[in-house]
Amino acid sequence: MDFEEIPAGAKIIMNISNDGEMQAKFISKAIRNNGSGILVLPFMHKGRRVNFNGRNIHIHMDVQLKTGETFTFKGCQILTVRKDGLIFHKVISSMSKGIENRRGEHRCYVGETAYFTMDALPDQITATLRDISNSGFGFTIDRKKNINLMPGVMVTCTFKNHMGKFVQMQGKIIRKEKMERHTLYGCRCSEPNEEVEEYVKQIEEKTLIINDSQVQIG
Repeated sequence: MDFEEIPAGAKIIMNISNDGEMQAKFISKAIRNNGSGILVLPFMHKGRRVNFNGRNIHIHMDVQLKTGETFTFKGCQILTVRKDGLIFHKVISSMSKGIENRRGEHRCYVGETAYFTMDALPDQITATLRDISNSGFGFTIDRKKNINLMPGVMVTCTFKNHMGKFVQMQGKIIRKEKMERHTLYGCRCSEPNEEVEEYVKQIEEKTLIINDSQVQIG
């Protein structure tokens, strides 16, 4: 889905993180799409409009359509604007085209370095583990490394959980997307992993879900 195709009424979920230390979700609906940004009712918390400025803040937007499809737009900005005498939040994305969430479930942002081994490469490499869910994970490789992986390649990711213990998960590349400076790969896990499920559960338990905006819309 293209950014300018996001329809009014679509469910908007803003995922906010701070290098993995803090995560929050703000839920709202699209009010208007003017091509350059999505207008939504202001994201509120405890009666106050939220300011999304800060160091190392990462903002990703999930757009859920009435058909059940979900598309993710990474690297967003949230601005405060005035329109027709009213104050709105305006969401701007660095991506013109969203990534379809083929896993069908919420992804927890990680944004930390992890270790990867794969059939296509002779040696282990380090890359950024971007997100994780019970059924898959996404990672990015700096394009300067000149590593080109194709869908179908098996990948083993090793990362540290919150207790400092190394956890492994294995999946097959099902999606590849070239970004400005990195290549993003999406993997589907081959089988359930209890340690990964526990890690995802710990992240979700720390996630603050703000529904104030959704309540205002009715």
